[in-house]
Amino acid sequence: MIQALVRPPAATVPTIVWRWEAETDILSGSCRTPMPGEPAEAIELSSPEGAVIVLDVIGGEICGLDVVIWPDVDTHVALQAPTSGLPGRILLPPSPEPRQFESVLSVDVDGLEQTFHLLVGSRRPVTAIRVADHLLIEVDAADGLAGFWLTGVPPFPSEE
Repeated sequence: MIQALVRPPAATVPTIVWRWEAETDILSGSCRTPMPGEPAEAIELSSPEGAVIVLDVIGGEICGLDVVIWPDVDTHVALQAPTSGLPGRILLPPSPEPRQFESVLSVDVDGLEQTFHLLVGSRRPVTAIRVADHLLIEVDAADGLAGFWLTGVPPFPSEE
């Protein structure tokens, strides 16, 4: 389990822009880049089936993610992200070693493929924290990272 520390939000909710890499099917988004000298790391979440999600962490704060290898995606036409996400920031405790975690990963998507719910582990009660305008991070009762809501995702670029 990845421990997640919920902290008060920044003065304004940052903007995140989702973008597709058409050649690789990677979906990426980040709400900020590191300042010179600021520590940055990539934390890998992988599933036994081969899915890979990489968290962009700057100064201990989750600032974005990349879905590198997709787990199976289930479509739920009426899927909607929580509208009452608490504004905040999610910090991860520091570690001197590179971090990789293995867990079951799954993805649900709405019918328009604009809202994605990435689930880490099993479904359980969670609190959604709005860390950016189009990114909510779910934390469970044990302060474990439980999932992500990606909203406002643009259509996948068509191949021509």
